[in-house]
Amino acid sequence: AWEDGLRGTTKEQYGTQSVAVNFWETLFWGGINGLTEIAEDGFDIIMSNPDYLYFDFPYEVNTEERGYYWAARSNSVYKVFTFAPENLAQNAETSTDRDGNEMSIQTPDVDMPVIRGMQGQTWSETIRTDDQYYEMAFPRVLAVAERAWHRASWELDWSPLLTYNATTSLVPKNELDNDYHGFVTKLGCHEIFKMKRLGISHRVAPPGASIDASGVLTANSEMPCTTIMYSVDKGSTWSKYSGPVEAGAGKAVYLQSVSSDGSLKSRVVVADEECNDCGEDESTEQSVPNPDNNFCGSNREDASRNCIPCASGSLFDCDNSSHGCIKGVVECSFSGGSDLQNSTVNDALPAGNETPSQGSFGRDPSTTPNSESTQKPFDNGFATPPSCANFLFGSSHMIFLLVFSQIFACS
Repeated sequence: AWEDGLRGTTKEQYGTQSVAVNFWETLFWGGINGLTEIAEDGFDIIMSNPDYLYFDFPYEVNTEERGYYWAARSNSVYKVFTFAPENLAQNAETSTDRDGNEMSIQTPDVDMPVIRGMQGQTWSETIRTDDQYYEMAFPRVLAVAERAWHRASWELDWSPLLTYNATTSLVPKNELDNDYHGFVTKLGCHEIFKMKRLGISHRVAPPGASIDASGVLTANSEMPCTTIMYSVDKGSTWSKYSGPVEAGAGKAVYLQSVSSDGSLKSRVVVADEECNDCGEDESTEQSVPNPDNNFCGSNREDASRNCIPCASGSLFDCDNSSHGCIKGVVECSFSGGSDLQNSTVNDALPAGNETPSQGSFGRDPSTTPNSESTQKPFDNGFATPPSCANFLFGSSHMIFLLVFSQIFACS
């Protein structure tokens, strides 16, 4: 039951052996205290946190993205993937509050609550079509499944009185970056095709891009194997992006992502070298020079503030402050985000399009510190069961995962 209905009671007042509650308090509003209070009442807990697991919120901060914002201004695939369900305080180091501000959360001086599972919610009161539903649920629901099924090496133990914030550097960011890169690579280059066979569409994230003073366009995508298209004539003609390219000084460039199977497109975004204040006026002539070369979306909203930075020593070097990126794009690289980003479908898939075997992007329990308690590798490279399941997953790490939406879990 949702916690609202059980608050003020204890587990002993019910006749069942176990009573589980859906916990839906936000971290930045003192949620970790509510979590321990529910645990002290003897309840098992299903993590249903709206600031990480609600899918009726936008993917990114942009007026063209649908969704509410009362608990989170955005819930990106990356943010869902980085959610640590068994160590709630840890999330203060890897995310911000609803308004984009840093958080500082101290772990309560109590034993770790009993977390029985996690649940993603696709509330549908603003959804009117199947396509809208699929766009809001996928691919975020797959990130929920990954977190519920598999405890990653970068998920730290509950440590009483330990404080997390944006500067604590307790979470091993290199391991997190590599784990996420493997996840989105498998997703973009393989799993998208399985979803298509099941009739499931998904949201395609727009590209991130910047233009330097000499007019060179650099772009990247959230999901590898995604094709990036760009236009220097306001969308009249489009060219495929394959690496940094001369777009022309003073040009405003339109960009769009196309899914790896070619069937879906993102919304169009605009990059120019003179974007600074990102106000109401979309005229580049009225923008003042931008010393950091930040990228602005088509609604003139500064995107660089929401860029997910790459950790030092990660897959790509992102230390150049002149490289901007769009909100929600994961890698701020010089070469376009991923070595597979501009691969063709034939390059990305095995011969014959057979199900890929466990490879460099798959999960190998022998490489994780909790190898006996984490998932076993399946032939689809994902840490998901090799059978179809609409509502239930099981593992020794997370007892079950419930999702208010159709879950893709078929190999």
